[in-house]
Amino acid sequence: MKYLKTRKDSDALAYQRHIGKRLKSRARAMNISDPVVMSLSLQRDALDTAIAAELDGCNQQFETLMRFLAQTDIRAIQNAELEAYARAYVEVKGVKPGDLYGIESFDHAWDETIDSVFAHYQYQDHPQYRDVYPHATYMPPELRDAILAILTSNDDANQFHLFSHAFEAYKSYRQTRLKRDAATTFEEARKLRELKKDIRRLDDFYAFAGNKEFTTENCNIELHRYRRHLLEQYAKPASAKRNHEIPCAALRWYAEEYVPSVVVRQFKFQGQKAKTAVRPVFDIEVELPKIWAAAHDPSYHHLFRLAAFGIFAGAGASELIQTMVSDVRLREGYYILGGSKTAHRARPAVIINTTHERLLIKFGKGSIAGDKTASQTSSHHSKIIKDALYRVTGNGKLSAYSGRHTGKYLCDVAGVGAKDAVRVMFGWNEGGYGHANNYGRAGHFSKPMIDEMKSIVALMTQDLPDLNHMDRVPLNTGNVLHMRW
Repeated sequence: MKYLKTRKDSDALAYQRHIGKRLKSRARAMNISDPVVMSLSLQRDALDTAIAAELDGCNQQFETLMRFLAQTDIRAIQNAELEAYARAYVEVKGVKPGDLYGIESFDHAWDETIDSVFAHYQYQDHPQYRDVYPHATYMPPELRDAILAILTSNDDANQFHLFSHAFEAYKSYRQTRLKRDAATTFEEARKLRELKKDIRRLDDFYAFAGNKEFTTENCNIELHRYRRHLLEQYAKPASAKRNHEIPCAALRWYAEEYVPSVVVRQFKFQGQKAKTAVRPVFDIEVELPKIWAAAHDPSYHHLFRLAAFGIFAGAGASELIQTMVSDVRLREGYYILGGSKTAHRARPAVIINTTHERLLIKFGKGSIAGDKTASQTSSHHSKIIKDALYRVTGNGKLSAYSGRHTGKYLCDVAGVGAKDAVRVMFGWNEGGYGHANNYGRAGHFSKPMIDEMKSIVALMTQDLPDLNHMDRVPLNTGNVLHMRW
């Protein structure tokens, strides 16, 4: 097989491919070995089809590397490395960046610093330099200029920036922010999965654009090229925009933090704002009673049952997952929904009945949905709820979002949809209420507010039957022998 490398003394397999002549010098400048060798996970006795499939994957990685080499600005990388060497040289000599800032070349302080940093190299352009220092070497002029730039600059930060600097700093920033902002381990796991997707999108742009100097021109040109590439690759403009937003955000963040002179422009994707589909609510005459009955039926998934009760609080799956058993206030008759994407979603939700109460405290600790379910992906949570809704109603158009909107619809039908308590219940801010809700957040958990929420929930459920008697814990019949009479 082409590019397959084997060894006589081992069963291990590897992928080996030489870099083309056009890119060999670039590879040397970037310390990339030639040929490129990648280990395979398969052994010599593996099926040919499996080996061929893994070789195809290696070929794609190799082609990505070659595109990166072709697009990378080698001179920019060399300049960045030169600045790093110059900075290290200055530190070794015991002086600090900026020591010559604002000092004239004829001042005594200038001479002292130059003597300590350059020593005899400061005379290397003199015609008699070799006569006075017969065994001395020469300092590359590029390194000398880089050292002077560091000494005379009033900013300790790097003067030369690359795309790679921006992306490494942005990834570190996102990881730090994730650990700082995550309220629960489940929220941290969910955000970590999202971060991995964003990093893959960032790496795709980096492979497309290559490594270049971080300037306004380079940023905007490469983002413009990448926009056209994504529009050709994806049928939907919204998908192209989603992959374009991450490199834009990374470059824009780095510019604001480290290089304010760089301005990253905004990019438009014509057609990405498709007409928003109106999410259907539950039919309150036919579907809602069936869903209500399923909420009391132990044969349904625990998360779906929680979501069914969550209709009356606008609780989404992500909020339920992040709600801890320790957040359940049995005596007060409410639980605190975990804030999902925005902080204002953390709010009280009324415990509907004893069935709902038992569901909330079933696992004793951790997430009210159970740690196993909470550790799964958000798409899997949505599938659990959607499948259960189809099982109950036979309506394939219903989704987890339908429950959230149905709750507000019930409030409107009951004539209480415009109350402040409803806005708090469903975590919706409207107009000027956003600031008011933030300042008055402590009042959301006060007894008068909870009592008003309970009265609203009573109106929402007044036409639904009392089904607490249906909530029986199913017996473990694994060891039961069924007798025939």
